[in-house]
Amino acid sequence: MVKMDFHHIGIACHDIAQTLNSIRRFHNVSQESAIIHDPHQDADVCLVSLAGGPVLELVTGPQVAGLIKNHITYYHVCYVVDDLEQSIAEASKSEAVLCSPPKPAPLFQGRRVAFLFTPAGMVELLERE
Repeated sequence: MVKMDFHHIGIACHDIAQTLNSIRRFHNVSQESAIIHDPHQDADVCLVSLAGGPVLELVTGPQVAGLIKNHITYYHVCYVVDDLEQSIAEASKSEAVLCSPPKPAPLFQGRRVAFLFTPAGMVELLERE
């Protein structure tokens, strides 16, 4: 089994600024990144750390438009892994299906990410620094 450390929860949204305002009214936000365009995912993204809680990745763009249309906001869980290719191979042995191969992620300073469909839902793997 590959070691995976929890990193964040992915949240699909129509408008990041509007969602950030809603989150600020409901949660104590301890930190937030700039809104960054990720050309590899064709999405705008932003990380938001909640005081005493998890980190949220807000995502908007064509990749999540269908989810939003169906009122689905929570859509992936991200884990940090030491070896991305090994982690993908191990996950594939456990019914996970690679749906987005490794790509550099501007939000994570170019570290690569990959997305897999698993029996428990969508999982993003982020390579460790």
